[in-house]
Amino acid sequence: MEDQLKTGQVSSVDQGTSGPVPTAPQTPVQNTPTAAQQDSSSATLNAQIAQNAEEKRRLAMLAMEGEKGRERREILEREKKEQEIKGQLSFEKNELEKKIEAIGRKKEGLEIRWVELSDRKTPLQQQLEPLLKQETEVEQQEHEIEQEEHIATSPVQRRELEQKRWAADDKRRTIETKKWALEEQVVKIDEALDENTKEYQKLLDEEDQLVTRLREIEKNLEVYGQ
Repeated sequence: MEDQLKTGQVSSVDQGTSGPVPTAPQTPVQNTPTAAQQDSSSATLNAQIAQNAEEKRRLAMLAMEGEKGRERREILEREKKEQEIKGQLSFEKNELEKKIEAIGRKKEGLEIRWVELSDRKTPLQQQLEPLLKQETEVEQQEHEIEQEEHIATSPVQRRELEQKRWAADDKRRTIETKKWALEEQVVKIDEALDENTKEYQKLLDEEDQLVTRLREIEKNLEVYGQ
């Protein structure tokens, strides 16, 4: 009997709880700030506090300094600003002087290069002068021989003149070969001289700009008593 009652009680309980089982309410998950975010937020807050404190201190200074204090402060601030400007100008002046000095060294190198090229060109020109003269003389000979050939009546005389013309032509070709070789070297040197001069002119333009700015800085420094 007791077993039946127990069984009935169990059944009764089972029947009463046959519906959905209630669950505990879920708490929304909150994102916890990371350590880095907390540090950043804290740093921003501290900066704002420091800025506010500095502004309040400045207002307090203005309220308490009085007329003389204000004049003295403005003088000190002006002197500080002038010192900063002088420092900046002095630094720029030193940098400009370094650049001008570097350009001077480059110019010196180009000047030496120009002398070297000119020294190489001079003997070539000296060798060319007699060749050009010889070429002119040979061309004149060829012209005279041709004139003689036109008026020659004897076959023997024409043959002799023809042989002379061939010899003059060979001589002229030999001279021209030497002349062209020398002229080719002169042209290359002239091209190098031209390039050297262009680079030198470019340095001069750059130097002019730097010197102009340097003079302006020196005048400004004179205003500040330096």
